[in-house]
Formats: sequence, structure tokens, C-alpha cells
Amino acid sequence: MRRLIIPLAAISAVAVAGCSSMGGGASSSSMSSGSGSGSGGGSASSASSSGSNAATSAAVSAADYVRRATASDMYEIQSSQLMLTSSQDPKIKAFAQMMVRDHTNTTQQLTAAARQAGLSPAPPALDTRQAGLISELQQAAPGAPRDRLYVQQQAAAHQTALDLHQSYASGGDNPQLKAVAAAAVPIIQRHISELQSLPGGR
Repeated sequence: MRRLIIPLAAISAVAVAGCSSMGGGASSSSMSSGSGSGSGGGSASSASSSGSNAATSAAVSAADYVRRATASDMYEIQSSQLMLTSSQDPKIKAFAQMMVRDHTNTTQQLTAAARQAGLSPAPPALDTRQAGLISELQQAAPGAPRDRLYVQQQAAAHQTALDLHQSYASGGDNPQLKAVAAAAVPIIQRHISELQSLPGGR
């Protein structure tokens, strides 16, 4: 019998979603969340994105929601701080500044709501995937290549964050945190819209 060999490339689908957290500013945050595929880090970013989206389809406890959402905020803040010191593009820097502001606000709101709910949230911490994305960004060549990678990571991270907040807002187990999650959704959607005007955002 002849063996049928199917190329790996034909059966692997790369799902790129957007990213990370929510924020409280003019354009809101994430993300993703999360991260996107792009020059210099596409495969790692997209694979992690599809995994995150699958994870958010299951029920998320209040403690896990807070942990994941604040980790997303930390990723957004740290990646954006890097761009504030390295990018020469005014639009990239303006977006990065907005991310730092919005996601700092989001972490404060989440932490306050968690404490009102009787939780004792741990300080935000990056997971292994998010730390890898920061490393990819640091290693990318400064200028246009890093700018594009940042935008692609942000798009994926915001989509992941949108999935997380929408999921908890509709099916979460704590009223205070559900309210925070619901308020985050339109902010993240505005961030995603803003990303489309940046280099590499479409």
C-alpha cells in the first residue's frame, strides 16, 4: 500500500488574533492580549494566540480572570515602554503612550474590584508566552521592523484580551469583576480600531 504523505504546511493553520488588555483612555486596551504574527516573530505569536483563544472558551474563575487580565496589562505596558524609547514614528509612540496609560488604569480597576470581591490578587506577572513576545520585540531591528512587529503583536494581544473580557463579562462568577470586564470590551475594540491606522496594522 502506498503511504500518503501530507506536508506539514498543508495541515497547519496559523490563527492570528489580536491582543491584550483594557484601558481607560481615548483608545482602549488589552489585548490581547496576547500577540500577533508578523515579521520576526510570526509563528510563535500566532500559535500562542490560537491557544489563548481556545482557553478563553472555557469558564474562567474570578481569580484566574484577574491573573490573566493583569498579566495582559503588564505585557502591554512593558512592550509599549520599549517602543516609547526606541521608535521614531510619532504614531507608534502616541499609541504606545496610550497603552501605558490605559493598561495602568485597567490594572488598578481590576485590583480594586478583586479586593471588593474578597480576593487577594497577586502582583501582575508575565507568563512564559508574554515574556517571549517581549524578547522578540527587543531582538527585532529598531525602526520599521520593530514598529511592525509591535503593531502585529498588539493586534493579536488585543484580540486575545477581547475574548477574555467578553467571556468573563457574559459568564463570569463575580458581579464586580463582570462589570469591569464589560466596561473593558468597548475600550479594547477602540484600541483594535486604532491599530489599523498604524504601519503594519492592516
